[in-house]
Amino acid sequence: MADYSLKGAIETLLFVAKEHLSIKELSKLTDNSEKDIIEAISQLKEEYQIRYLQIIDIANGYQIATREEYAGFIERLVNSPIEITLTPASMETLAIVAYRQPISRVEVENIRGVN
Repeated sequence: MADYSLKGAIETLLFVAKEHLSIKELSKLTDNSEKDIIEAISQLKEEYQIRYLQIIDIANGYQIATREEYAGFIERLVNSPIEITLTPASMETLAIVAYRQPISRVEVENIRGVN
C-alpha cells in the first residue's frame, strides 16, 4: 500500500463506513496498533472541533456525524421532493450492462440498435 496518513485513512474509513468502526477494526484495516489508532482519533476529534462535522463515540466505536445545530438542513434534504429518475433508454442500457458485463459501448449500441 502506498504511503498514507493514518489520520487520513481513519477519516476516510469513518466517512464511508455504514456503521461505527471499533478501534480493533480500524487497527486491522490500517495495519496500525490500537494505541496509534486511539492517538490518531484523539487528534482528529480535536481538529474536528472547528469543523461542521464531528467524530463521536458510539457503541464502543467511532463514527463521523453531523452536529445537532445542522439537523434542520438534513431534515429539509430528507423531506425534499427531489426525485431522480432514469430515462427508458438509460434503464435499457443499465440492464444490458448488468446482464452482459463486461461489455463495451459499441456492443451495447449494437444490442440496442442505435449509434
